[in-house]
Amino acid sequence: MKILVTDGANKNSLAILRTLGRKHRVDVTSSLPRLATLGSYSKYCRKTWRLKSDPNDLEAYSEELLNIIDGEGYDLLLPVGLRSYLVASKYKKEIQELTQVVAADWDKMQIAYNREKAMDFAQNIGVPTPKTYTLDTERRLNEINTYPVVIKSTDDYGGSIKYCRDREELEKNFTSLVSKGRSGIIAQQYISGFGCGFYGIYDSGRLIAHFMHKRIKEFPVTGGPGAVAESYFDEKLFNHGRKLCDALKWQGPIMAEFKYDRADNEYKLIEINPKLWGSLDLTIAAGVNIPEILVRLAYGEMVTNARSYIHIRYRWVFPDEWKVLMSRFSLRNLADFFRVSRRTKTNLSLSDPLPTIFQIARGLLEGFFLILSSRKRFPHGRIKRPEAGTLARRLPVTADFHIHSKHSSDSILEPRKIVKLCKKRGYTVISITDHDTIKGSLEAKKYEQEFGISVLIGEEILTDAGDIIGINLKEEIRSRNYSEVLSEIRQQGGISILPHPYKGHRLPDDLLREVDLIEGFNSRLSEELNKKAVKLARKWNKPIVVGSDAHFAAEIGAAKTIIKTSANANIKGTLLSGKISTFYQPSRGYWIMLSQLIKMIKTGQSLKIPLKLPSVIRNRITRGRADRKYRLLRTGK
Repeated sequence: MKILVTDGANKNSLAILRTLGRKHRVDVTSSLPRLATLGSYSKYCRKTWRLKSDPNDLEAYSEELLNIIDGEGYDLLLPVGLRSYLVASKYKKEIQELTQVVAADWDKMQIAYNREKAMDFAQNIGVPTPKTYTLDTERRLNEINTYPVVIKSTDDYGGSIKYCRDREELEKNFTSLVSKGRSGIIAQQYISGFGCGFYGIYDSGRLIAHFMHKRIKEFPVTGGPGAVAESYFDEKLFNHGRKLCDALKWQGPIMAEFKYDRADNEYKLIEINPKLWGSLDLTIAAGVNIPEILVRLAYGEMVTNARSYIHIRYRWVFPDEWKVLMSRFSLRNLADFFRVSRRTKTNLSLSDPLPTIFQIARGLLEGFFLILSSRKRFPHGRIKRPEAGTLARRLPVTADFHIHSKHSSDSILEPRKIVKLCKKRGYTVISITDHDTIKGSLEAKKYEQEFGISVLIGEEILTDAGDIIGINLKEEIRSRNYSEVLSEIRQQGGISILPHPYKGHRLPDDLLREVDLIEGFNSRLSEELNKKAVKLARKWNKPIVVGSDAHFAAEIGAAKTIIKTSANANIKGTLLSGKISTFYQPSRGYWIMLSQLIKMIKTGQSLKIPLKLPSVIRNRITRGRADRKYRLLRTGK
């Protein structure tokens, strides 16, 4: 199959080349000379077409594309950038007479790519947006009395976004945008929070693949495309994004860009990008092969909804992350730049080395100019940074309520080491839940201030119905009757969790009715048992948490419960209300065997190897490497 990919200078075009180029002939177009086009350096690129037309002139651009397609006999056109998707949409009928293409109808595209129309559309269907002003005349500036605000052109002409901290900057930037642009201007309330996105592939209004990500680093550092990002899931974000794109009755790829507003714990739509997203590398690395899905969709093949993806972090080391470092250089940021993690992928490729060399050279050159010019470091302007510690207090809480220390018979972990590792691996709240004792939690609580992490006193109590976890306790639980244990936890103001409900439990109705939370995912259990636990939680309408059940250092970080509140707010109330999202990673089978070995040594008992251990190990092998990575799972419907 011969495929023509547009915008060969873009990093997402390179991702397409590396994905499809192994099986198909893939050529690219570019408005830049070949030597300045990233994709042309890839070993998977057969030919680079240098465009003579201006992509902003849609009619001229479409004519040139049609001539290339007709002359070379391409089987499929894959647009990448916004201008290319505008052409594919507006001239879809003409293109489809020559080749296959997946693009939205022009009437839908006109809503999605125009920021003013997109905001109106979102507001009309109930998708949250920042407060937005249409600045069709200079007099409308008087309507804005709260700062900072962000002003931008409505359809991306002029290519500028500006931050305005006061009326003086607003007037100055408004005048500048009017002189550059060919369209209207809008202003939006500035949202202080992380950037994230909902990405979808649609077939005649039906969602067939989706993905979400969260930006960790951006360039420009005040807000822009992701330099480091990770796969992400939140039910609320998913619902907002899907509601918006479903209502558009979309065809093809689309991105809804949101920011998480810390002020009111809400995701707010910033804009719609009706095209392939720049972080396509991350989506593919997480297991959602968007280029292959688009090829199949273009040829009318059945595509089942890709509902799951692994949790992974992705770094565009050069040039993007390097430019972030050059914008705010410090020894701490330098150390972070060189930090390597097995859970992180990068755009540095040894198998396709020339684009990597090009990106490194480009990054070094652009980084040099960033050092010389603050205007290049902050092209959108500056926003006053929050006071030290403010963001940390407002960020959602990341927790693990199922960890064991040396005070359990089957672990040798020191509580101090647990706290240190949890802080390093991104937790803000933990509970050490040793078997029938709170000694581990009490010892760990001594290190709260040293490592800046909250420790809730916890215990895993063996009852006559199986294990029950209590967190936020004040003293050890004495009873071993499950009903009395739940009562004791409640009297202490604690929270009860039913861990691994299908391992070593009987499940009477009154236990399921009275317990606060159910552990839907345990990193030490099989996927089959975890799915049953999730179904049980949904049947009884219980919030789902995850637990690493860590007994060894390598297992810490395998499960994360993301609580939608701040560290100094009511964590208990938020947990019980179900404002939670979860991540988990299957643990290795040999850790279970080592736990039993330690228990035998510490207690003098004979070694008890779980009957299912061989199948656990066999499943780890047959699932392949994908299941060993940090898996992201939905806790919603």
